[in-house]
Amino acid sequence: MAAAVQAWNSSNFFPPQSAEVVTVPTEPGVAYLLWGLNSTPSPSLNAQNHDHILLAAKTIVQGGIIAAVSNDRCVFLADADNEEALEQLSRCAGRPSSLVRGAVTLVCAPEWLSEHVDLEEIQKRFGYANLLRFSQDVTSASQDVLGLVLPAGVESGAPAHLLHEGTITSVWKEYQPIRDLSTYVRYFGRRSIMAVSASAVGIDETSDIGSLSEKLKGVVTWVLDDPLNQLTYSEATLVDFTGAKPEVHAAGSKIHADIRVHLSRWGLGDDHA
Repeated sequence: MAAAVQAWNSSNFFPPQSAEVVTVPTEPGVAYLLWGLNSTPSPSLNAQNHDHILLAAKTIVQGGIIAAVSNDRCVFLADADNEEALEQLSRCAGRPSSLVRGAVTLVCAPEWLSEHVDLEEIQKRFGYANLLRFSQDVTSASQDVLGLVLPAGVESGAPAHLLHEGTITSVWKEYQPIRDLSTYVRYFGRRSIMAVSASAVGIDETSDIGSLSEKLKGVVTWVLDDPLNQLTYSEATLVDFTGAKPEVHAAGSKIHADIRVHLSRWGLGDDHA
């Protein structure tokens, strides 16, 4: 659990709203824009521009790394199954791979968690449907990020580089740009996104897109800037579901009592057998 909490504290990535069927427009001329950019400062994209989100998704599914910036924070986003992206960040920062891996978190909407967690164990302890309802309850009622520490589904295909002592930490916030980005990534055949904070790989966080682009030259393809400052955020709620009962480790702007209400509503509170 300690490793999972450390990863959570290092990442602080905050994402988004229920999936809908998305028709991705055919854009034959876009693909060439995705590559050949690493020799110059990373171009900036706007998180509020739908076409930019689509371009960011195409970059991720082709193995690229995106830097998402807001609230004077920066996180790197990549395909959750792209282990090489973590190695790239490690080499660039000159830091041990283990440190970067220790700070990575899954970015996944509640309805897609089944691809990464131990469903049998969760069902036995809490009931998977109850966990999903709790997650949706909290994220729809709060602007905070919800982090879940869950038994990892090794047999179901959870990426080994996302595991912390047999657990996986997933973060989510209902915010449309990240919802759209995640949905497009799935549309293009991938599963989820992973996030690593810039500070975890030794890069000073900054909201100055120009200087950040220069620092990240050769590391990321795009810098995704969010003028609404919602891509990253310092308030978060972290709930550990790896023990006999859920344990709240951080409550963001919501006090522990509020989280307990949501847990009890779905049979996950202290009275859960």
